[in-house]
Amino acid sequence: MNESAKHHRINEQLFEYWDTLRAGRAMPLESDINIDKLREIWGHCFLVNVHIDKFAYSYLGPDLIDAYGDDFTG
Repeated sequence: MNESAKHHRINEQLFEYWDTLRAGRAMPLESDINIDKLREIWGHCFLVNVHIDKFAYSYLGPDLIDAYGDDFTG
């Protein structure tokens, strides 16, 4: 399988899970997320806390840290 197809599948899996969790809301709460259900793709995921005029990553998966060469959380 080529990388493009692999990433497409990860996006589809994540969107389906995310859409189920939000249950009609704009987005799910971080506390709604069960990483055991995302174990296969969790290393490719990230979480962002959004504030009025800024954002911060609260989680950046190890696969993303490897790809970008830095951990941007905090």
